[in-house]
Amino acid sequence: MGAHGPSFQLDTFDGENFVKRYRLDGEWHGADLKAFYERDNGDLWMAGNTGGGFLHNGKFTPLSEALGFTDPGVFSILEYEQGRILVGGRDRLHVWDGKRFRLLYSGLDSIRSMMRASDGTVWIASSTGVHRWRNGQLISLGEEEGLAGHRVFQDRTGRIWAGMSRGLSLHYPGIDSAPPRTDLRAARNANEAPSSGFIRLQFAGRDLWKQTSQERLLYSHRLDQGDWTPFSPQSSVLLEGLAAGKHRLHVRAMDREGNAEAEGDSLEFTVAQRWYRSGGFLLVAGGGVICFCALLLLAASNYSARGRL
Repeated sequence: MGAHGPSFQLDTFDGENFVKRYRLDGEWHGADLKAFYERDNGDLWMAGNTGGGFLHNGKFTPLSEALGFTDPGVFSILEYEQGRILVGGRDRLHVWDGKRFRLLYSGLDSIRSMMRASDGTVWIASSTGVHRWRNGQLISLGEEEGLAGHRVFQDRTGRIWAGMSRGLSLHYPGIDSAPPRTDLRAARNANEAPSSGFIRLQFAGRDLWKQTSQERLLYSHRLDQGDWTPFSPQSSVLLEGLAAGKHRLHVRAMDREGNAEAEGDSLEFTVAQRWYRSGGFLLVAGGGVICFCALLLLAASNYSARGRL
């Protein structure tokens, strides 16, 4: 197997001899080969320092922006569902649906390996830590959760191992199955917002078994009857341009094991009326208009009376 320039050759070993399977001349621009993956249909996907591509029916297709791939390198490849392929690069994670790539996440920094566990969870190891992806939600784990490394594996008992230069770390799934609890009152949020409609509200919660520290909890929120936001480490929200009257903020918490609250906690608050729309101002303004109209009528009557003299 070799890939150090425009030429690329892949050999297979049958137990006695190496047999040439593929060779590319002038089409490979991925520099050093990092990984490759052969699908059940015979397609071969290749990852390289400066790019990647795949062979289908003997034709090579490079991964390019024209196909929706926007990372300068390819480090790992995983077919997590039939026909759906994850491609990890220097910074970004893309998914291939059979026709085009779609960007899933960025900022992961050198996605070194990926693995699909027996329960369907995809585990991703990168320079930013170990990440768990399931049901469209990415949860980042680190040394705080006792799992860090550049390679990730699953053993026969279902345990997840992460390997790095200074050793191994081990994750036992299912130890913590209780969701955390959100407590918005503990955050000492205000119950009133100014008439500008701007207010920042803080989130607070706790993990019952303290497997996830308060600073590492993830939160999702929605305003009134709106849609829930994705879970994120953000522990506050700035609401802008709210209409006057009562509103309710709903917040749910999730720990790093993926245990999430079904309902969470909520906080009702009131946005004040703008001063020129308050009842007192409208009453005074209304009285002023009436007085002004009365004065106009009186002036018109006096003018008419003088005209008859």
